[in-house]
Amino acid sequence: MVVEFCEKCDNLMELLNNNDSTFLQCKSCGNINNNLNKIHDKNYIYRETSNNRDYNVTVNIKYDRTLPRIKTKKCNNKECNQKNNPEIVVFSKNSDLIKGYACTVCNTYWV
Repeated sequence: MVVEFCEKCDNLMELLNNNDSTFLQCKSCGNINNNLNKIHDKNYIYRETSNNRDYNVTVNIKYDRTLPRIKTKKCNNKECNQKNNPEIVVFSKNSDLIKGYACTVCNTYWV
């Protein structure tokens, strides 16, 4: 994704297609830039992102007393020794703030 800013008002330009032409138009002032060759000559920095929901949690998370704990949730591991009443650590480790859970008995982690 190329990010380009308007020369007049410094707001974000949007890449648009109209019939057979491609151009940039400012989202704020409506300024149009038809010179796409100028854009291709610049150096850009790209950042690749992914929505990885794997938490890479260590087994030591169960010793972290700053994380909240609950006893109302059952462990997802069917072979857990205390499946009905384990202490579960609640954590959130990614930018989506999706809750993750960790059983303090069998060290099973799930979302």
